[in-house]
Amino acid sequence: MGRDWIRLVHHSHEAELVGLVDLSVNAATGALEREGVTGVPVSASLGELIGATSPDAILNATIPQAHHAVTTEALFAGLPVLCELAAIGEIGILSTQFFKNPALSGLRLELNHVLLVEMAIHGFDCARYLLDREPVAVRCVEFQPSWSAFAPNAAPAASAMFEFEGGVHFAYTGSLVSAGLETTWYGEWRARVVRSVPRCGTARVRRWSPPRYRPRLTCHHPRRSRARLPSSWRHCEPGSLRPAKCARTR
Repeated sequence: MGRDWIRLVHHSHEAELVGLVDLSVNAATGALEREGVTGVPVSASLGELIGATSPDAILNATIPQAHHAVTTEALFAGLPVLCELAAIGEIGILSTQFFKNPALSGLRLELNHVLLVEMAIHGFDCARYLLDREPVAVRCVEFQPSWSAFAPNAAPAASAMFEFEGGVHFAYTGSLVSAGLETTWYGEWRARVVRSVPRCGTARVRRWSPPRYRPRLTCHHPRRSRARLPSSWRHCEPGSLRPAKCARTR
């Protein structure tokens, strides 16, 4: 997969490959030569190459055993990461909290089931994608908080519990009239798996607008199988990380 990524980025009009990391520098150099790529720095250290090239993102195409180490190192360097086949384990419970208080007017205040139809539906689709299975049952309650400016049938708040194939559950709680401690537009997501609780969507991470320049990429090669694990984990918000440094792996 590493050479495929090298080839893809090299021929892209929207990205630039600025570095390649591999535990074997000779292997990385050979991969670049076989793809006809020149002038790209190579290193056995992801941290060193990030410092030398200042990439905008990381492409992690390492072997599965190295995914976590490489991804956490890149995240702690402040970089968004695209990881090849990143797996967190079998999800037992998935949940989303969505709380916003947008300044809406006109038709949107009159729409029936405004939260479910306009916003929550996207979260439901994401849950189906993340769980890779279909829902078999759902219980939902929508309501109108007393302070809401929405029309009586708009129902800008709701809670729903989905049961998916295999007994996996997805819980959704949302509101369009929640001022204070708002989530991002993506909501806050938690996945309960066997030994961890991956979480994303917190407001800690700075939001950004899509860049109008070609992102600089550092490529991480698959043979990087060992790296130190940081002592803590950083929360990340899908789609909201600024284009920082990027490392890509093969």
